[in-house]
Amino acid sequence: MPASVNEPDSANITEAFTEPEDALANVEPRVECSYSVPSNPPTRGLVRVIKTLSLFANFFFLLAACAQTSAALVDLASLYSVSLAAISVFQSVNCVAYISGTWIGGLLCTRVNVFGLLTAFSALLMAGLAVCSFMPNVLLFFGVSGLGAVAGGAIDSIANSHYLTMWEGHRIRDSLMQGLHAAWSAGAMGLGAVLKSFLDPNLTSTKANASQLLSDDAQLPPYSGHVQFAYILFASLGAIPLCSHIGLLVWDRCGPTAGPRPADASASKDGKGGGRPRRLLAGRPALIMVAFAVSVRVFDVEAFVSSFLSSYLFYGLNWSTPDASAAFSVFFAGQFVGRLLSVIVSAFVRPLHILLANGCLIVLAGIVLGLFGGTE
Repeated sequence: MPASVNEPDSANITEAFTEPEDALANVEPRVECSYSVPSNPPTRGLVRVIKTLSLFANFFFLLAACAQTSAALVDLASLYSVSLAAISVFQSVNCVAYISGTWIGGLLCTRVNVFGLLTAFSALLMAGLAVCSFMPNVLLFFGVSGLGAVAGGAIDSIANSHYLTMWEGHRIRDSLMQGLHAAWSAGAMGLGAVLKSFLDPNLTSTKANASQLLSDDAQLPPYSGHVQFAYILFASLGAIPLCSHIGLLVWDRCGPTAGPRPADASASKDGKGGGRPRRLLAGRPALIMVAFAVSVRVFDVEAFVSSFLSSYLFYGLNWSTPDASAAFSVFFAGQFVGRLLSVIVSAFVRPLHILLANGCLIVLAGIVLGLFGGTE
């Protein structure tokens, strides 16, 4: 007969799987509590609307003031007693500075509170606008205006990136984006009209010896305008968006949404990430905006026209600087109308189709100007 198998006692089994009370008493419960304070808390409802209006105010009052230096190019040359060719160098300086600003803004906007960044760069831009025309020489003017361009580029990329993050997935996002840039066009148009009254009405290319204007040793007549005070006015208008940015920064830091939140939900229980970092996902709009800004500044018809329209009308058509500034405002008035149309069209047409249509219109406009835009 086979040997009998000893069956284990049921009491012994229960005792084997039961921990002594003394051992359990010495074990501390382990609770995983990983929290992080968001630099840019999620925004919904009325707060999102207020933040969007704050971005609109920056584009209308402050960022649009950056374009006015181009409208006053001839007056600045006369103010610093340099040739028009010499003062035009600052256009290239500002272009490089603006691109640098977009990169700086794109790198910082996902790591630092957006409205803290907008507050800092807005204050820097306001300071640059206020003092650039009071510099003792043209080199310092280039440096200060370049710092202002860095701040303007950073504001541009930060505001656009944060806007896309706030309205991600919303059906009116594209229309509001067009409206945001329509506010910039309206600001450039309005500030250009204001600038006209500060420019020198006696400064024309005839009185400035137009045949020598583009030479390196040519100088314009003594300046009798007040362009410095125009820039002080533009800088003071920037206090409107600056105050709103400060208020929203305080709200993000001290308001109901400022408390701690759980760490990334994609992380697994053992602390290792279970998905792509949330910061990379948040940074994607910023990278897109930086790439877009660089391409725009390199191939931008708007930047080319706004940079050289006033000097062309002054030198090529013998317009006075106030009249050239008025034409500068007309250009941005047309752009404002186009932006408003895009607000409506973007609700029904894909952005790619809008870009293709705009590209065709730009090429057509270039052909027309090339054929019929010659000077007399």
